[in-house]
Amino acid sequence: MDFLLALKAALGSCEEHGTSPDAFLDSMVWGGTNSVEPPYMVKVVCSSDAPLEVREYIALMVNVIREAREWKKANTGIDTNVSIEIVSLGPNEDRRNA
Repeated sequence: MDFLLALKAALGSCEEHGTSPDAFLDSMVWGGTNSVEPPYMVKVVCSSDAPLEVREYIALMVNVIREAREWKKANTGIDTNVSIEIVSLGPNEDRRNA
């Protein structure tokens, strides 16, 4: 899935990094394995053009990261400022500037 490859590239994940939600939860919320360190927000642009399966997976990833971040803060008192946001562009906005 192109989304997963793009996410790994954006985070600077190692080649061996998994592609499951748990793999991203570990590396994004618990840290130490990506070259990009918090705080950061991953913006997913133009996902409305993607197949339904991809849109559903992106939504799953948004929720998994949000819930893991909330759990970590509630149970350790530490908030890891990372997130994935789905960005909708208006009809007159340029995709390259998102």
